[in-house]
Amino acid sequence: MSALAPKTLEESPSDQPIQADGGFSSVVEIAPEGGTPEGTGPTSSRHPAASARYASSRKPVRDTFEQALDQGIRKLSEHRYEIKRSTLDLALGNLGLLARSVRVVPEVRDGKPLGFRLSAMTTDGPIAKLGLRNDDVLVSINGFDLTTAERVLDAYSKFKTASHLVLGLVQEGREIVQEYTIR
Repeated sequence: MSALAPKTLEESPSDQPIQADGGFSSVVEIAPEGGTPEGTGPTSSRHPAASARYASSRKPVRDTFEQALDQGIRKLSEHRYEIKRSTLDLALGNLGLLARSVRVVPEVRDGKPLGFRLSAMTTDGPIAKLGLRNDDVLVSINGFDLTTAERVLDAYSKFKTASHLVLGLVQEGREIVQEYTIR
């Protein structure tokens, strides 16, 4: 590419605004060779549309995503919840954004895989609204143990269309079950 040719930068799909149909808007910025788009700072007058886009940080996209998830989850009792199908579909369709709201690491006990430890969740985020807490260990989904990545993929493929989810957890040293009805 020559120094005079424009370089395009596209936002990654996980950073783009979520549309009602689950798609993403298409955003392309023109940048000089080796640089960032000119005139995209908050006070720039060269590219007003780019300025507006730059001034609104990416955090609101994440907040909008989390708010959409939050609105589709309802607690029925201590370990029972209801999730709107559209909310589950939104979460599964935006795994990149969802992954930013929780840290998941394999949990091993006595040299054997047990499941996945959840951490770095905000207390008011959508993952917490599902009754999950920091340091919970997710050990099963609908009876599928989560001891390996392959088992996680098996469980994922089954629960995408499920009308009922049952999570097996170790929470504060106790084994518990959380139930979710998908409507």
